Amino acid sequence: MIISLLKEKGAAVPMPYFRHIRGEIYELRIISGHDSFRILCFFTDSKEIVLTNGFRKTTLKTPMKEIEMAEKRLREFKRRSNAE
Repeated sequence: MIISLLKEKGAAVPMPYFRHIRGEIYELRIISGHDSFRILCFFTDSKEIVLTNGFRKTTLKTPMKEIEMAEKRLREFKRRSNAE
């Protein structure tokens, strides 16, 4: 369902499914039973979504190490895209 919403609306998908974290990084929010999962992602210039990393949510805030990993993968993606 969330993927269909992303395909249709892009970054305009509402809470509780999708949330802007910071910069170009967004968070897909998935709840399964009593567990919460997050997938961090970003959009390309052509509006494609790139999933960077996922984790099981165990704290109130998104862990900084997960955000930093997503930002690192965004920088790597941009570097490789510019090298082509």
